[in-house]
Amino acid sequence: MLNNKILPILFLMVFLFSLGWLLTPIEIKGIHTDDNFSFILVNNFPVTDKGKIAWWSDNKASLTKKYGVPAPDSNGYYTVVIWDFGDGYREMPDVDQGSDLLCFDDMKTTFNCLEKPGSILMISRFDGGKTSFHMNNGHTYLQLSEKSELKRVK
Repeated sequence: MLNNKILPILFLMVFLFSLGWLLTPIEIKGIHTDDNFSFILVNNFPVTDKGKIAWWSDNKASLTKKYGVPAPDSNGYYTVVIWDFGDGYREMPDVDQGSDLLCFDDMKTTFNCLEKPGSILMISRFDGGKTSFHMNNGHTYLQLSEKSELKRVK
């Protein structure tokens, strides 16, 4: 009798927790640029490949307007890396752990590093308008032009 009540309650709790986690808005915690390379630091980024690409497609214009990202070079090529902000910025230690950190020289503080690996999605535009999407799960998608179909190549 007790199991008949506990199981539905447990299921409901897991469902509500999952729903809350999925509905948490994406937070942009920082933007860093270096020539035609840009880093967008986020929390609560979509988990699925489709969700990641959809977020980029939906937000690219506003990112350009608000932050100047992506920042293409004279050929129109750029790379944007979306990085998990995780526990936030850390100070570069004096010991040999620095290779586990990605540091941003554009910050005027010693707390300017993030832990690696934190890359969630890398978007590159190259070769006359081709765009590639490299996911942190190893999947790669290619779009030959802005109007062409997106295809998984790896």
